[in-house]
Amino acid sequence: MEYPVAVALAESVTVLPRGPGWWYEPKFDGHRLVMHRTADTTRCHTRSGHTVTSAWMDLAVASQAVLRPGTVLDGEAVVWVNGQLSFSAAQARGNSTARRSAALSGGVPGELRRVGLPPGRRCRPARTAVHGEKGRAPSGA
Repeated sequence: MEYPVAVALAESVTVLPRGPGWWYEPKFDGHRLVMHRTADTTRCHTRSGHTVTSAWMDLAVASQAVLRPGTVLDGEAVVWVNGQLSFSAAQARGNSTARRSAALSGGVPGELRRVGLPPGRRCRPARTAVHGEKGRAPSGA
């Protein structure tokens, strides 16, 4: 598989299409993130192909325990603050340096919400979400 991976993009419409083959998903207020789990590590990149692993290191580290090598997840990296999605917190993480991201993730960990799986298609391991760990700074930061 070539890296970075191209992602499907949403299209704005005035009326939702109907019929076989159409499915819908919620839009989360976060950063579009593709995680590519290799044998040794996980790489994260934006839909435009920029590497952002250092900004979402808590998610990259967490993915090592739940994703099999060769897995690619397309999703939204989100941050919950006081029980609500915070786009400004996701923006701060996405635009931060590795050191700043480590500080931010220690207080409010990130979460990757999968997108792009049609009905009947499963991502292995099934029903796995990737969550950063609160209070634990990524190693090497």
